[in-house]
Amino acid sequence: MSISLRSRFWRMVLRGMFKNQKTTIVALRANSANNSKMLGKVSKTTQVERIDIDGIQAEWLRPLSASQVNVILYLHGGGYVTGSIEDHRMMCGLLAESAGVKVLIPEYRLAPEYPFPAALDDSLKVFHWLLAHGYLPENIVIAGDSAGGGLSLAVVLALKEKNAPLPRSSHVSVAMGRSGADRSITHDQGKSRSYIK
Repeated sequence: MSISLRSRFWRMVLRGMFKNQKTTIVALRANSANNSKMLGKVSKTTQVERIDIDGIQAEWLRPLSASQVNVILYLHGGGYVTGSIEDHRMMCGLLAESAGVKVLIPEYRLAPEYPFPAALDDSLKVFHWLLAHGYLPENIVIAGDSAGGGLSLAVVLALKEKNAPLPRSSHVSVAMGRSGADRSITHDQGKSRSYIK
């Protein structure tokens, strides 16, 4: 398949922009944190509470009108190398408000300091912590963007492999394809348990 003239042009432009850029992982993480400050603050009608889940830092985002039984476990994106609670707080605050539920964002361990399966292990630990604190699996949705979306599916598959209770659903949102448009995949416990084989 031949590459269009437009694709060749943008490839050349992007290569020129990034070819000599020597960015470290530490710098990428710092840029993400600094850029997140431009997004503003979480609404005053949403409580923000930092917690520790067996050594994993996490943050609850609780709208004042949130359901007390339903929760979204949100796994942030960042290619398993960057991304944090801080740079996803605003988006997850909006998600919590629009869905009317509490959102829990864990600060799972990142590569390369903590290679696979550290992020998966941390995410499973947080899911089991929710169950131990009285949340029913059918009231938990696991969601994520980009790498966090892949991680949310990995959590569901790991739970299924162990015949453990599955969350109500998992939702993945990733930017992909030629148009760069969002694509999404959803697993719903009630309808598609048989699809996860």
